Amino acid sequence: MQRLAKSTSRDPGIHRATPALDYVEDAIVILSAERTVQYLNRRAKELLGPEGEADLPLPEQAWARLDQQQPWSGEVGFRHETGERRLRIEARLIERIDILLVIRDITEVERLRSIADAVNLSDNLGHFLSGIRHELGNPVNSIKTALTVVRSNLGTFSQDKVSRYLDRVLGEVGRIEYLLCSLRGFSRRESITLDRVDANEFIDKVVALARPSALKSKVRLVFESSPTPPTYIIADVRALYQLLLNLISNAIEAEPGPVDPTIRIELSVDRDYVDIAVVDNGKGMSADEMALAMRPFFTTKPSGTGLGLVIAQRLASNQGGHLRLYSELDQGTRAVISLARAPEPARLA
Repeated sequence: MQRLAKSTSRDPGIHRATPALDYVEDAIVILSAERTVQYLNRRAKELLGPEGEADLPLPEQAWARLDQQQPWSGEVGFRHETGERRLRIEARLIERIDILLVIRDITEVERLRSIADAVNLSDNLGHFLSGIRHELGNPVNSIKTALTVVRSNLGTFSQDKVSRYLDRVLGEVGRIEYLLCSLRGFSRRESITLDRVDANEFIDKVVALARPSALKSKVRLVFESSPTPPTYIIADVRALYQLLLNLISNAIEAEPGPVDPTIRIELSVDRDYVDIAVVDNGKGMSADEMALAMRPFFTTKPSGTGLGLVIAQRLASNQGGHLRLYSELDQGTRAVISLARAPEPARLA
């Protein structure tokens, strides 16, 4: 961690900063190219002290991005006189020299997210238990069959044939490990591990896991993957698993439309981002409901907790992405996860 330099001099006219910024709820900080504090609005002074003397840690990757003239955003812990706080910081260059920091105190939001995790965890797991049992049952049966055959023929099978059966067992064990790994991501305190993930292959596996639950609710679940070229994203496998299952669960539980309840998973790609959309043709939401949809504890379901989208937002944000929601009454709902597109691997000449 590198800390902000304390202010050595201040130019009250820098960037013609006006008193209007004192009415902004976010803390606004302007740093010089030498990383000394040049301007703080009212909220920033409350948070960092009148001269920005409080130590506010910024990770090395933030400075590295700024050195490359790229914006950075992320969350950091901060020790304030009122106690431990959680801050979300957005940093970018202004006029190609100075650095603008926009700091938002998200401590209370994090507390609500913790409640959301605790309350919604068992509900999410319960909804997909039938699918999980099915996905675990198949490899377990395959392992049992393979080991039974090997045990009955230890005296007659060649070493090569035994090896083939053992490879089959190991392959099924890997399948179980993949499923168990995805479930571990429900813990809020687990660190995020970003990897290069094949989006088509990943969505295929999620849909296979969720389909039994959808069929039980008489909802069609559709995903038409593109065979070529592969689309890669930067994501945490466990967090993305929970995020997609969460959105599919919401869509399954949505009040159905007049005919043929259907959920479609759509994949679209642009230069920098990949969008994964979960689209249902249910009743949708009114404008008033949409305005409240992302707020904790708001729900239109008689037995809902109103916490599913709070968790989904956090999971998307933790992976450097974001979640958008579109809905109209009687037109269904579209939830879109946007994640960074992974660069193509370097090719050997």
